[in-house]
Amino acid sequence: MSERLEKIIPMLRRNDPIINSINLVNVRMDDIIADKLIDALNANSFIAKISLQKNQISKRICMRIFDLLKAHPKLTHLEIIDNDVDDESIEHLSNVLISLPPNRDSIMLILRKNSFDIRGARALARAIEKNAPVVWLDLRGNDHIGDAGVKAIAFALTKNRTLSGLDLINCKCGEEGAAELSDALLNNTTLTTLLLQDRFEAKVIYSLGSMLSDANCRLQALYLWSCNITTDLLQKLCESLKNNRCLTTLALSYNKLNDDAAYYISRMILENRSITKLHLGANKFTRSASSYFSICLNKNTTLQYLDISRNVIASEGLWPLSVALSGNKELKFLDLRHNSIDFRGAAMFSDLFEQNESIMTLRLSGNKFGDPSIALMASKLKMNKSIKVLELMDVDMTKKGFTAICHALKENKTLQKLTVSQNNLNSEAMKSLCELLKVNTTLNSISMSGCGIDDQGCAYIAEGIGSNASLSYLDISMNNFTVNGMNKILNALLGNFSLLKIDYNNNTNNDQNLGDKIADYLERNNYYQHNELMKDLAMLATDESFL
Repeated sequence: MSERLEKIIPMLRRNDPIINSINLVNVRMDDIIADKLIDALNANSFIAKISLQKNQISKRICMRIFDLLKAHPKLTHLEIIDNDVDDESIEHLSNVLISLPPNRDSIMLILRKNSFDIRGARALARAIEKNAPVVWLDLRGNDHIGDAGVKAIAFALTKNRTLSGLDLINCKCGEEGAAELSDALLNNTTLTTLLLQDRFEAKVIYSLGSMLSDANCRLQALYLWSCNITTDLLQKLCESLKNNRCLTTLALSYNKLNDDAAYYISRMILENRSITKLHLGANKFTRSASSYFSICLNKNTTLQYLDISRNVIASEGLWPLSVALSGNKELKFLDLRHNSIDFRGAAMFSDLFEQNESIMTLRLSGNKFGDPSIALMASKLKMNKSIKVLELMDVDMTKKGFTAICHALKENKTLQKLTVSQNNLNSEAMKSLCELLKVNTTLNSISMSGCGIDDQGCAYIAEGIGSNASLSYLDISMNNFTVNGMNKILNALLGNFSLLKIDYNNNTNNDQNLGDKIADYLERNNYYQHNELMKDLAMLATDESFL
């Protein structure tokens, strides 16, 4: 039995309410081990989530895991990924799902990358048709399902009133499957999210476009990643969406769309009043496209989320966007990662920190700003009151830029999550972080993976977390420290009760005993936070003003 399972199984048998999920990736389980795990799960009353990936479980064990859905009404999230689940196992799952009471808590069922084919798809379709209590079904990467399998599932949707999300990415959906899906969704009023990714022909896009233009369509989120959508097909899709009033999320990433496509998207957004999230990453947009998008941002009052990452907007294209965003009060999420933006664009961002009051998440990774530009942005970040998440991975930042950010965050009272991974930060940079952690009470997550942190850097980090009570997540993976550095972190955890997770993988610290001690402290902190919550709820329950 693996060491990890040796610890997990007794914890499950203990039936502690704080142990309500398990996640086992690349942990091989023979039948003896798996039976012990399932027996422990059957003795647990609180398990709500099970995630199993690449475990080489047998067919019999797979069926026993599916049976847990009958014995545990609180089990609402089940993932079995890349475990060669076959048609017979899926047929057993279908029978289990059909047998569940209709008032049972709804289940998220994730069955990615397994080996069942059209027979398994038809079995799942029977459960869907019978309104089994499944709220989300993820079949991503099951390419043996094919168009016929998608068609069977789509036909079942016409009688379903429970499923709200369906992921059919890389399931070989074709013309007939897409047409059946489009027809089904005109009669189905509960499925709100559909994810597709296959090399679609024109007829598929026409079917989806006809569905979206129909007044009976109730779909709220459509993901069409890497679907071979040409500019002409996109124009058809955008025309269908101009008068749509239900779709709130549209994802068109990885479609090699050009600036002409950006024009059609912008025209659609100007007329559409329902779309709040737009994913356009990994296409071929340039600075010309940014001019079209800026017009949308200047006039549209519904868009809240814009992802145009991994394009070629460049600093020249950022100018019209920054002008539009300075007066925009709706956009809350902006992703501009990997857009060839240099120090000139950074100056525009610094102005944006002062002028925009709505953006809460800003992702700028992969743009080569350099320290002077980072320092300029940091100077304007001091008084910003909206940004809660800032991502600056791989932006040519060194000690000077990071120190400027740390100084700014001593005054900033809003930022909660900072990511600076894949930058060249030395021990002196960690000294600035140490001083920040001693006074900052809002940061709860810091990621510094691959930053060259050594043992001395760990000493500064340890000193900082020893005086901090707000940080709950720390990523220091893929650095250069040894067991000595991790021992300093371990000693700091003795007096820290806020850290719930530390990622320190891929360092030169292969000491299993040390890892176990850190895990014990983090488990203690999880108990502590859980008990503090229980105390707060107990106090609230006896508060006369609340009652």
